[in-house]
Amino acid sequence: MNQIVKPTALATSALTIGYHQNGQKITVQKEINITLRQGELVALIGPNGSGKSTLLRTLAGFQPPISGDFQLLGRGVKSYSRNEWARTISIVLTEMPRADKLTVSDLVASGRSPYTGFSGRLSGTDKRAISLAMSSTGITTMRNHYLNRLSDGERQRALIAKSLAQDTPIIMLDEPAAFLDFPGRIRIMHLLRELARHQQKAIMITTHDIGLALQYSDRLWLVSQDKPLLEGIPEPLALNGNLQQYFTGQEVDFDVNSGKFLLDVPPLYNVSVEAQLPLHFWLTHALNRHQINVTRTTYTPYHIVATCSGEVISLFKEEKLIKTWVDESDFFEHFSTVVFNM
Repeated sequence: MNQIVKPTALATSALTIGYHQNGQKITVQKEINITLRQGELVALIGPNGSGKSTLLRTLAGFQPPISGDFQLLGRGVKSYSRNEWARTISIVLTEMPRADKLTVSDLVASGRSPYTGFSGRLSGTDKRAISLAMSSTGITTMRNHYLNRLSDGERQRALIAKSLAQDTPIIMLDEPAAFLDFPGRIRIMHLLRELARHQQKAIMITTHDIGLALQYSDRLWLVSQDKPLLEGIPEPLALNGNLQQYFTGQEVDFDVNSGKFLLDVPPLYNVSVEAQLPLHFWLTHALNRHQINVTRTTYTPYHIVATCSGEVISLFKEEKLIKTWVDESDFFEHFSTVVFNM
């Protein structure tokens, strides 16, 4: 079966990034070779100081690379005029414009500045682009609302609508869900994935929320202070150990069975669990919370068995019953590591 290859929106070639300090070049990441394709959402993740912001600023054109180069839509970046650049790549930063009298419609309309020229007069094409951008982000009913009256999530959607009105094939966002509540973060990530898929945008975000990045991103770019940048599809990166390896030494450990990062401390006990979903998941969750590791592959003297209905939960040691809880609620309410010493 022939695999459909998505067109390349951005590609780097031996790109070395950094900054100047006291007349010296400080290298942050070197020899970067990565690709951002149309129709994909890519998440750039890594600890503070690893080079996320420097890479974003370099690819956005805010600062030059130390060496190497990159292309947008198959063209070297040096061949772009300022106006061509504005029609090719849009940036959504975490800072919000400080304008008390600026409405949502005003903000989104400012995304059309690369097309309106000096006069700033909106044509029919501009108005249709603005309307489509607000409709795509679900803020049409807020068009006349002032920005300082919006919630954090609404403001973030307005900023994304501005970038859509700019009608660029590439969109970059710096921590788009940083100041949102949990439902708001999910809505923003879902929106970005839908925009990538249905409008064939090439979208790159920086984020500290690794869980959401694993859930919604098509590809990950992993950066670290002491490792070269690594890119790949989330699932293979998790299964082949690369995701776990990239966070080695940072006092967290990636659990490939749950897709979660946990504090890298030795477990108090190892336990196997026999239960049906979803009870198995939440039993594991509770045991992990008590620093107990749930294992399926290694021998352990401790074994927890739950009936199909969850009406009885039993703990065995070397096949000897040592504790019984009458139901799942009883287990979650009264479980303690003390039972292992009974």
